[in-house]
Amino acid sequence: MLRVAKGNYHMTMTALELDEATGAWILHSAGGPPILGLNPSGNHRVHFCAGAPLGTSVGFEVGRIEGRLEPSERMLMYTDGIPEIELPNGQVVGMRRFAQLYERTRGSHIRDAAATILAHATTTLGQNPQADDWTFAMIEWS
Repeated sequence: MLRVAKGNYHMTMTALELDEATGAWILHSAGGPPILGLNPSGNHRVHFCAGAPLGTSVGFEVGRIEGRLEPSERMLMYTDGIPEIELPNGQVVGMRRFAQLYERTRGSHIRDAAATILAHATTTLGQNPQADDWTFAMIEWS
């Protein structure tokens, strides 16, 4: 990325390693947004992992944090597209609203929870053009 963009462009990346047998996970971040955990009672937790975006020419470092999922706990990895959707009042959805939406999906099957997030983004966008990707992945450990 640095060689191609010559330090003029940056890209974020996040990767999650998950041990399906134990629920242990390792998050690697190159400037990506935090991931959100969601426990069975419906409370979210923010897992922030510092790291420099790809294309950083000085001080590039990949962040790393570790944790363990509890049975039925979920994790949500996402790009900034949905949190940055502009609302009619000129503000953006933002992380707080996005995390609250995620919490409200707790009683739903994981596929329905993902569909709820996508439907909310579509409704919020309205007739405006989509300016960014809406990429997210949700997992549940069982």
